[in-house]
Amino acid sequence: MEGETSDAWHFFLSNLHQHVVTRDGVGLISDRHESINAAVERSNGAWSPPRAFHMFCIRHIESNFLRKFNAPYLQKLVVNIGYSRTVREYEVHYYQRLRERGEAYTNWLNRIPRE
Repeated sequence: MEGETSDAWHFFLSNLHQHVVTRDGVGLISDRHESINAAVERSNGAWSPPRAFHMFCIRHIESNFLRKFNAPYLQKLVVNIGYSRTVREYEVHYYQRLRERGEAYTNWLNRIPRE
């Protein structure tokens, strides 16, 4: 491949869908790289619900958060936000605690779709 381009990801995802993914409901977990998002969007629904669900890797989000804020003491809190199983757990236990430490943190997270 020539690199992480939209065309390269489109080629890869098209072939992955055609030759490997044979059923609906598959989860595609990736980082938030724009070329991946662009390739998913131009896949004519092959990587969209209900055929597939595109999710962002919490470890990549954590890494990007640490790079942005250099706050390793908040690392576990960010990961727990991503692993929350209920709205209450998300809002009360983790998101609110992060917000109390600084709105810049939650403002950054709010730019990531929760779906």
